[in-house]
Amino acid sequence: MVVELAWQRNMKYADIARVLDTTEANIKVRMHRACKRLRANYHNANKL
Repeated sequence: MVVELAWQRNMKYADIARVLDTTEANIKVRMHRACKRLRANYHNANKL
């Protein structure tokens, strides 16, 4: 959800934090983890 709000809806981290009732730091952590998973999935898919 965080990735969709940031990338597809072009929302800033502060706005996402307000919508999800959390801190901006938490949004940054969620984005970092989501990007890490996306990278891993991409690399694993390309190994096939």
